[in-house]
Amino acid sequence: MDKLYPFQKAIPEELGISSRDITKFINRLEEQYVNMHGFMIIRHGKVAAEGYWKPFHEDYMHRMYSCSKSFTSTAIGILIGDGKLKLTDRVADFFPDLLPENPHPYKLSMTVRDLLMMATPYETGTYDWPDKNWAETFFKKSEPTHPAGSIWHYDTSGTHTLGVLVERITGMKLMDFLYERLFQYVGGTKEAWCIKAPEGNSWGGSGVICKQRDLARLAYVWLNKGRVGDRQLIPEDYVMEASSKQIDNCLLGHHSRHHHQGYGYQVWMEPEGGFSFWGMASEYAVCYRDKDLMLVCTANTLNESCDEQLIFNAFQEFILHRVSDGPLPADAEGDRELEEKLASLEMLVPYGEKYSPWQEKISGVTYTLNSNRMGMTKVRFDFFPGGEEGLMTYTNDQGEKQIPFGMAHYKEGRFPQWGYAWDQMGVPSDVLMRCLGSAGWVEPNKLQMTIFIEDIHCALVTNTVAFLDDGKTVSMMLTKVGENCLNEYYGNTSGTAAE
Repeated sequence: MDKLYPFQKAIPEELGISSRDITKFINRLEEQYVNMHGFMIIRHGKVAAEGYWKPFHEDYMHRMYSCSKSFTSTAIGILIGDGKLKLTDRVADFFPDLLPENPHPYKLSMTVRDLLMMATPYETGTYDWPDKNWAETFFKKSEPTHPAGSIWHYDTSGTHTLGVLVERITGMKLMDFLYERLFQYVGGTKEAWCIKAPEGNSWGGSGVICKQRDLARLAYVWLNKGRVGDRQLIPEDYVMEASSKQIDNCLLGHHSRHHHQGYGYQVWMEPEGGFSFWGMASEYAVCYRDKDLMLVCTANTLNESCDEQLIFNAFQEFILHRVSDGPLPADAEGDRELEEKLASLEMLVPYGEKYSPWQEKISGVTYTLNSNRMGMTKVRFDFFPGGEEGLMTYTNDQGEKQIPFGMAHYKEGRFPQWGYAWDQMGVPSDVLMRCLGSAGWVEPNKLQMTIFIEDIHCALVTNTVAFLDDGKTVSMMLTKVGENCLNEYYGNTSGTAAE
């Protein structure tokens, strides 16, 4: 059978897509300052365009966050096709060892389908970061508030339980099972894996690590009703049911946003008949079967919650609404401009000027900081000859640390804080996460640093530093966006230059 890998590239116009429109799509995202990592536009099984914002590239193993839920749904569908599971099966029947004494009837009655469509009987997710066994919390920690299957509410603990169910039935890790049953047939990455929950199960709600192309492969199989070539990889009836509206998910009284169109089985409904997989940092695969069209992208938009809507809006305006039923006339100049644009993509640097005269005043000055919630006691900023790079040196509870940054470009390094979870949540690690730092002068005396964590965690630290009294005083505010990490980098402090 034909494999999706290596992806066959086609001229966009041959697929009914204007290369100029793809360039406009990219330009719109950059004009709106969406922090993209990569994208693919696929039609009729061929790639109209694929691009990566340097330093990202096609082989980068990316955290997929809640796109992981659609991976888990895929595994559930395969098991249903094998006859090892039914949508109507009661979830509690597979976990007798985790049930409390005298369990609430709502716990006993919830079905596989209830969990798939985010309709658990709980008011909130059941696990917290310190919990030692996330699967156990789903049955023992929380008491139900309403019957399962009645109300949609986003609940990753239910998805995690489904992932554990897959591993109990198969005796395999989630991604190993998916490779054996699906990804090996579409050229998937065998090294794709999943972060573990504290108890050791795959974190099927948020932990998948794979290439952008692997997300595209999965979405392609779903777009094609579970089939690629002569092989039905996921049962067609499951895929069609899972990718159609099973429950209303609009809790705001209106359906203006693209994710308020309904929910399937760990799959979002989109306007105009589409469906999507979606992760919280804008890992995204949106599919339209009637147009045989897909957009797949990766990003880190955690600091701007509206950015995933901006991505969809740009796709809708420049691609979805302009795609032609048949080929378009050749456009050699448009194709050339698109290829040049794709080759020039680089991560967008933060706002701010590259140089300020204040650099000479404060470079190398050590500031003693007042007591603060972050535990920082000293800080120093050094700017190197040529003004292209800088270094923040500081002392906190772990000792002296350094973060390099570029001026108007990114400097790659390792975020110096250790103790965060790595391949297993709840297990501290001494691994230092890959980071990209950049800075700019937002006012003559005010430096703003942006440090993206681009590793198993996608996260962000922003450090805004004002220098006062001709450089004798520093005022500093750090903010962070990140899931269960970087709590030491959130707060305000000030200090004075050491004598």
